[in-house]
Amino acid sequence: MTRCTWKSGFLPKVLGVLLALGSVGYLVDSFGKLMVTGGGAVAVLVPASMVVSAVAELAMAGWLLVFGITAGAPNVATHSTRQTS
Repeated sequence: MTRCTWKSGFLPKVLGVLLALGSVGYLVDSFGKLMVTGGGAVAVLVPASMVVSAVAELAMAGWLLVFGITAGAPNVATHSTRQTS
């Protein structure tokens, strides 16, 4: 997803970077819960890594809601299937 976002040109590059950081956050969360069962540093690190993931996903959803419709919308007049007589 990150590479597609970076290469597409449709989405801002910042979203690609945020998604990459978010994927690292998911990895930290998964391995943190898998490897360590106690508290300590993992109890602080895992929620912090999930904040990065949440920010990345909310930024992506927000951008698509605000700009996604108009950024790639085809011209309706040229793609019309209705014939005029």
